[in-house]
Amino acid sequence: MIKIILLLLFIINIALPQKPSIQFKHLNVEDGLSQSSVMCILQDLDGFMWFGTEDGLNRYDGYNFKIFKNDPADSNTLGNNFIRAIYQDYNRQIWIGTGRGLNRYNPENGNFYSYDNIQALKGQYINTISLINKNELCITTRDNGFGFFDITTETFKAHNPEDFLDEPLSSGVRSAYLASSGEYFLATAGGIVKFNRQSGEYLLFKVSNLDNSISAKQIVEDDTGNLWFGSFYDGLVKFNLKSHAISFYKSHPDKKNSISDNHIIYLMKEKNRLWIGTEFGGVNILDLKQERFYSYESKGLPGDDISGNYIESIYRDRSGLIWIGTNASGLNVYDPKRIKFIHYKNEPLNSNSLSDDGIYALYEAPDKVGQELWIGTDKAGLNRLDRANQRFTVYKHDPANKNSISNNSVRAIYKDKSGILWVGTAGGGINLFDQNNEVFKPLSNLPLMKQLSVRTILPDPISGEQAMWIGTAADGLIEYHTSTGRIVNYLSLPDQKNGLNSNDIRAFYADKKGIIWLGTFSGGLNRLDPKTEVFKGYPADAANPNSITNNIVLSIYDDPTTDDQVLWLGTAGGINRFDVKTETFTHITENEGLPNNVVYSVMGDANGDLWISTNKGVTRYNPKDSTFRNYSISDGLQNEEFNAGAYFKSKSGEMFLGGIGGFNIFHPDSLTDNMEPATIKITSFKKFDKEVKLERNIESIRQINLAYNEDFFAFEFVSLDYGAPEKNQYAYKMEGFDKDWIYCGTRRYASYTNLDPGDYIFRVKGTNSDGFWNEKGTSIEISIEPPPWLTWWAYIIYLLGLVLLALGVRWIILNWKSLLAIRKRKISHYKLVERVGEGGMGTVFRAVDVNTNKIVALKVLKAEMLKEESNKKRFRHEGHLLTSLRNENIVKTHEIGESGNIGFIAMEFLTGGTLEEYLEANKPLSLEEIKRISLQICNGLIEIHSQKIYHRDIKTANIMLDADKNIRIMDFGLSKSPIVTTMTNLGTVMGTLGYVAPEQVTGVNVDHRTDIFSFGVLIYYMLTLKHPFNGENEMAMIHSIFNTEPEPPSTFREDVSSGYDQIVKKCLEKDPLLRYENAEDIKDDLLKI
Repeated sequence: MIKIILLLLFIINIALPQKPSIQFKHLNVEDGLSQSSVMCILQDLDGFMWFGTEDGLNRYDGYNFKIFKNDPADSNTLGNNFIRAIYQDYNRQIWIGTGRGLNRYNPENGNFYSYDNIQALKGQYINTISLINKNELCITTRDNGFGFFDITTETFKAHNPEDFLDEPLSSGVRSAYLASSGEYFLATAGGIVKFNRQSGEYLLFKVSNLDNSISAKQIVEDDTGNLWFGSFYDGLVKFNLKSHAISFYKSHPDKKNSISDNHIIYLMKEKNRLWIGTEFGGVNILDLKQERFYSYESKGLPGDDISGNYIESIYRDRSGLIWIGTNASGLNVYDPKRIKFIHYKNEPLNSNSLSDDGIYALYEAPDKVGQELWIGTDKAGLNRLDRANQRFTVYKHDPANKNSISNNSVRAIYKDKSGILWVGTAGGGINLFDQNNEVFKPLSNLPLMKQLSVRTILPDPISGEQAMWIGTAADGLIEYHTSTGRIVNYLSLPDQKNGLNSNDIRAFYADKKGIIWLGTFSGGLNRLDPKTEVFKGYPADAANPNSITNNIVLSIYDDPTTDDQVLWLGTAGGINRFDVKTETFTHITENEGLPNNVVYSVMGDANGDLWISTNKGVTRYNPKDSTFRNYSISDGLQNEEFNAGAYFKSKSGEMFLGGIGGFNIFHPDSLTDNMEPATIKITSFKKFDKEVKLERNIESIRQINLAYNEDFFAFEFVSLDYGAPEKNQYAYKMEGFDKDWIYCGTRRYASYTNLDPGDYIFRVKGTNSDGFWNEKGTSIEISIEPPPWLTWWAYIIYLLGLVLLALGVRWIILNWKSLLAIRKRKISHYKLVERVGEGGMGTVFRAVDVNTNKIVALKVLKAEMLKEESNKKRFRHEGHLLTSLRNENIVKTHEIGESGNIGFIAMEFLTGGTLEEYLEANKPLSLEEIKRISLQICNGLIEIHSQKIYHRDIKTANIMLDADKNIRIMDFGLSKSPIVTTMTNLGTVMGTLGYVAPEQVTGVNVDHRTDIFSFGVLIYYMLTLKHPFNGENEMAMIHSIFNTEPEPPSTFREDVSSGYDQIVKKCLEKDPLLRYENAEDIKDDLLKI
């Protein structure tokens, strides 16, 4: 009785088995899909995915959607945008069933063809299309029965079961299937209809007395002679081909493994499983052998659950991916091969799940290998996973129960030979857990032991469990003698020799010689000889390249494959290989290929590889050839970020890793990569950065001919592996020009310029998402014609050349002084080194001040700027103004002057590039970095506005960074000053469209608040990597600036606080009076975040 009460008090034990874990990737309108209801799915013979929606047909290559819609003015476009069915025949033609008839798409020329000339199909609502044989399609319709379409003759033979049956079948034929018996079976509202094509005989099998009995778009046949149908009201229907017996599988709320919904929309067979799409219950998987259903429903929460519960279509592609189309909730993709790591996490609506996602300890007892796993969570106590039954038991602290665990933050676990579990907590000492009696008790009643923050618990290397070594977070190392209760506490003390050099112990390892190795949080590696009780420290030493890289040591692994003892250390500065004999450290960091320098754990497998958890996923490191194989969330990891102490290797070789999103289980030997090469396709050809519309689709073209002057062209390409497209790698080569392959990582384009006339072959190859290369790849021939020097229009060019020559001579005469100065590569006392850029006001050179030998950026103004004397005076006046600006966040202007007819501005030379380039290279920026940059921009604006200068062109391209990544506002070319009048007359656009405020467009009341609006656009882009205002052309962009209210940045990025939303909103007010009055106010609000 006491035992039962204790269980009720502090144990949560749920007996429901956990269903197989499935993670879905979501694709929706935001990703480029034309509409969120996906009615049908197809993978074509080239490998592209096709999706029929209620608003157009979509082709997907893993990165982008190409959308096909009806254009009433073009007869070669899709006939209707409501797509119901899609199929590809052996001739590569794609057949599309719409809400208004049948269409065919020719992938070679990209044209659509309508079959409205066939009366039986004209305007028909097509339900399904299937291929009966090489030359024949079976088509079902909503209003006109079904029929057979001859692909060769393009004729249709219609059949209507109602003409032969005694009762009407409302809503037509929903689907048709040619069974292994040679007979056709039809799904109709009146029931199941068997059709013998040779005899023309029909036979109706009533499924229900209700109308609309059979509903699913597909009929499937299993391996035991059964057909499966979906119904409207009666769930899943099994029909035996021999006996014609009908069985039902219905939803029962009180039956755990029943189907989730009785209205079945779609069926798809995959091996021994049946995938079932329902109207209200998401997707179900039926194990045909066990006849057990597993349901996957949308809970309306962010994450990797299915996106919606109304399922319209299910499809398995050739690589094994499962694609699920929903009604109004987009696409879901499940890749069984990608989930290499079993993932357990907290599921708020599932009581039989992990109690907390923050994991800090994992342990499997030697006598329970593969059976029982103990998990220490950050805030929700100790978890026990019964792996055979997939049951979680949770042990939490109960203040009213003295036999409960003392603290809910569990950091260390160890099971002794007597079966007692030692549980170390953060602040609650060590608990001894008697699993048989379900009782926790403290290890010791001493105040020190009761309040310990424990990090490690392990037995003595010599005496075994007679003494236990306890590493703590603040109280050093404790040696606890189990038989006597005697405690020896090793502490780090000031001026102590041969002692522990940090009281925060994070890793403990005892080697075969009895030497204890300790990883600390601030003192590097420590060595303890228990016999002499002498410590030796190995701290980081910047002056010693052979010392450890960082004083935070989180894990220690003794390599059994080396002759001399080698310890692999996981530190906050990468991996350190410690040669015990020579006492030297070898470093492996991000520079050598490690994905991240914060290493939480290092474990070795039977093959000698090291498995490493970091702040950027898990990597497998081969010490023999120094290669890495990285794994990410797309492989099933709980998160990119792992936790210290949350790692364990079982006697079976299985490994356990925990982090901030739960924990993973895997066996290194079971992690096999996909060795199937992905199909590589060239998807786009551009000339001068504009896509070229070729006579045929580029996928079917083998050669492109170019004129000699079409000297800038580019290709885009894809690897059609959809498991994790972001991991696909590429390499390309232009044979006849490139000597070697150019490995471009995940970049999917290649551009060429100034190729000599001749014949070339452009080749591209790529990997699948597991890094396996398709070495064959694909190719296309390029032929560049020689220049036609002797054609009639060449002489016209010669004549034009003479005219231009004369004009050029005249220009030289007028500008000989400027040319002479540039030829000498010197302007005033500045020696020009190289041209670094060109803008609206002039050309920028890297130059050297010959008086000081200092490198500067020299902007040489266009001659037109200073033709009039009045402009020269204004230029000099503005020079004094700009040189007076002294602020660390404004580009420093050294001098503004004139040399002959040349005006110049000498500024500091910055090497950090523009903010635009910095964002591209480091996206997305952390909120901390965005705040830092924003505050520096505010500082610059405060100074500018205090001098009554309005920049009027604040944007990422006009913000530069120095070598220390501090920002400078630059390019005052559009700032409000007298010289602007000249620039406007010369046709320079005032501001960059997309950043300009409404008043900049109208030219009315432009003041310092114009810069505040542009700053709002800039910070919005840094937070979201999206522009708040968009348009296909200038007028559309202007309309957006005046009328669009941008979505708050937090809509696109979860970690963005409401404080940023409010700052951006106030900066982007259309009315300047509603914006921030000055940049100081913005700075104040930023500092509050």
